[in-house]
Amino acid sequence: MANVEKTVEILLKKFDNKTEYEKRKIVFWYDNEKTVWSEIEQKPTEDFDAIVKELDSQNGIKFQILNDNYFATKKLFEIDDPDSDYLIYSPLPEPKPRDNWLLDIQLYSGRYESSRLADIKIELGVDRYDRDEFFKSNQSFFASKQRLMKFKKCYESDSTEEEQWYRSLLSSIAGSLTNDMKEIIRIILMESIDEEDNDYWKSMIKFDLVDKFWELIKIDFGFTDSAPTLEKLFLSFIISHIYQISNVNLKGYSQYNNRVSSESEIFLQNWLNHTHDSKMYDDLSIQLLGQNNAQIEKEFTAQFNKLELNEYLNVESVDIVDKNIIRKIVEELINGNEDFDVYLEWIEKRKTKHWYPNFRNLYCAVKAAVELYRFAKKFNEEDLSPLGLQELFNNYTKDYYLMDYHYRKFYYYYEKDIEKEVLKKNLRGGIENLYVNTLLKKLLEKWSDTIDSKMGDTWKIELVEHQVNFFNVHVKPIVVKNDRDKVAVIVSDALRYEVAVELQEVLNRDTKGLVKKSAMLGNIPSYTQLGMASLLPHKELTYKNGTISVDGMSTQGLKNRNKILESNVKDSIALQASKIFNLNAHEARNLIKGKRVVYIYHNEIDAMGDDRAKEHGVFRAANLTIINIKKLVDKLCKSMNVNNVIITSDHGFLYNHDRLENVDKIDISSTEKSYCINISKRYTISKQQFKMANTHCFDISSTFNTDTNLFAYFPRTFLRFKKKGGGVNFVHGGTSLQEVVIPVLTYNHQRQEINLKKKGIKYGKVNITILNPERRIMSSPFLVHLFQTEKVTEKVQPIKCKVALWDMDKDQDIISDQKLIIAESTADNPTERQQKVRLTLSSKIENKVYYLRILDEDPKAIKNDIIEPIPFEVDLIITDDF
Repeated sequence: MANVEKTVEILLKKFDNKTEYEKRKIVFWYDNEKTVWSEIEQKPTEDFDAIVKELDSQNGIKFQILNDNYFATKKLFEIDDPDSDYLIYSPLPEPKPRDNWLLDIQLYSGRYESSRLADIKIELGVDRYDRDEFFKSNQSFFASKQRLMKFKKCYESDSTEEEQWYRSLLSSIAGSLTNDMKEIIRIILMESIDEEDNDYWKSMIKFDLVDKFWELIKIDFGFTDSAPTLEKLFLSFIISHIYQISNVNLKGYSQYNNRVSSESEIFLQNWLNHTHDSKMYDDLSIQLLGQNNAQIEKEFTAQFNKLELNEYLNVESVDIVDKNIIRKIVEELINGNEDFDVYLEWIEKRKTKHWYPNFRNLYCAVKAAVELYRFAKKFNEEDLSPLGLQELFNNYTKDYYLMDYHYRKFYYYYEKDIEKEVLKKNLRGGIENLYVNTLLKKLLEKWSDTIDSKMGDTWKIELVEHQVNFFNVHVKPIVVKNDRDKVAVIVSDALRYEVAVELQEVLNRDTKGLVKKSAMLGNIPSYTQLGMASLLPHKELTYKNGTISVDGMSTQGLKNRNKILESNVKDSIALQASKIFNLNAHEARNLIKGKRVVYIYHNEIDAMGDDRAKEHGVFRAANLTIINIKKLVDKLCKSMNVNNVIITSDHGFLYNHDRLENVDKIDISSTEKSYCINISKRYTISKQQFKMANTHCFDISSTFNTDTNLFAYFPRTFLRFKKKGGGVNFVHGGTSLQEVVIPVLTYNHQRQEINLKKKGIKYGKVNITILNPERRIMSSPFLVHLFQTEKVTEKVQPIKCKVALWDMDKDQDIISDQKLIIAESTADNPTERQQKVRLTLSSKIENKVYYLRILDEDPKAIKNDIIEPIPFEVDLIITDDF
């Protein structure tokens, strides 16, 4: 039974759809399901009569019934009536071409079908017969209107290849936006590599598409297996990558090396670099290798013993490579090998590889360890004997501070990573011993000896600025120079010099401001109350009952510090950093409106270190300090109209990670305590002078401008006084360089980058260019030679980008794998700023011109293309596979 109205509507459209070369239209209707034919009466039904009548009344369309009357019909069309439109109806299936007497007429005619197949073809806009078998074979799939609509979105109506039609089916099942098997497979594998848990796989079974799936996999990637599974397919991409990238030969896995290696490599790289789906690759990889991990790791280890590490350095399909690189570097350091530049090069090359983020903390810890060992090699060869106080102080500000910096960075990243066994067993102990018993011991023994021999009993160093002069040297000139300029002084408790150096790098890198660095000799004892008082404007300091006063005013608390500031500069204010963080821009601006000098007190490092239960978190606090001071500077300059910011500290600190033994502590139990008015782990203040072994003694009466005798005793090197309570790993108050070298960062905000240009300062990101002498590609893979045109500086920052070859026609598709590069060289030598990138071409590439593009990975980049796309002519002898 037919829907007369709908059938007439469709038929009329077919007759109306004439080309400019057609004088009339003939439409064939093979009614296989006999929707308008009576089997009993062997004649058309009333529905057919109604259809024919309607066609004739509207368009004068005639009809002819085929009933073994092919010759008569042919004569009718070609001789008797060559001008009229005709509907030719047959209740029988269409004859095969060799038996079809009317084939020549049928080839230039239209066709109508009243079956479900016809409805499918109408919905898809198909008016051809060569796909009928495909639609019939997959009628169960097309039984659903929803599935049909999904198929329609990705179906390529002009395609003549049955493979493409099946790709469209699989795309519909997977919910892919394209017919690209790379995307379809990725979606299916991400569902699960276990077929029993994969709903897409269950759908393929339901619609009998499994064999076609494996057939297409074989065509596109060359994967074959007598009993293929999704797990084996996933493993094949991993192994194919290893074979193509390295010389590692995994015994027992050669059958998984896909023959179409270029497509396999591009598939894997696209997945590894996918913004959202790469995490799923990690999970599947760990899941898969968890079952084969022992065998694969054993095989890798055997290969590593035979190969140079550089031969497998670029493998990124498995995390085993990163584990072995880290293990290798640790073993080298422990065994006393000193190829430090090589180890750092390995780490740098892994930064652009897929698994690096998963191992970032371990890599950073290992890098800090390498840097510390490298520093130690140079430092141990250095003769400190001729150096005086000034030389030691200045050398610490130039490079000796690096021992503390690398030690801090090692433990910061070590504590962040839960998988640190490779570092914990051997390297951590070596780092601790190297830092404490070699570096600190050598430096501070020389420093202590020089204090004893050169300084006398007065705490000063010729030609080194003293902390007590801070306000007059750094703040007052700004106030005097311009009666409108504001100056903010950020005093960060226990901001050690080496932490301030890193803060300077961050501010120079991430802001428009210019930062100058200098150092002062801190007051002693190097503890908070005296350090804070020394930084305030004053004529004299006094010490009474453990309290420090400035010009007769107590320095404790913000209220007192405000009084001291206002007594020297009328429009001044003292604030806690936490208060500014809690205000919005308008509130913060009003808070300092009309103020010339703003002292801001920040405390994260000292607050953490002075808490015995938390002192091992002091390096985390140092990192947080850098982050928060940067935020504070941003807010002061961008929202509060402050152009001048000075960042300094009251004192530094000594910290070592491991527990101190009694041998590191000085017993003061037998000391005449009636003389001592203040006892701490790194200093003791006394009213009278007496002998105490392993200490320095200074007359600090002059510091406090008092007639009362005051003497301060300090343990030599990194020793501590025995004292109950508080922590012993984090200390300050003594005379070590780590405690008394006080940083001063002077930050000048540039509201517009053009101001930097006027001062001749380059800013922004480094540029990249291509050095390939020939712009022709004759093999795959091929190398791209990249050049970083300028070195990274304080204001010229690194750039992270992706390199790939693109087809700029039509939809602008990537036709190679895409590689991440980081241009961050600080080398002056141009040859050291070059790098090579290996790109694999798709097997579907043609011999024509494509374009190499370098795209900025920064989502905030104004322009994605770092350079204009560069044309490369592909000229391959064989283009189907490589």
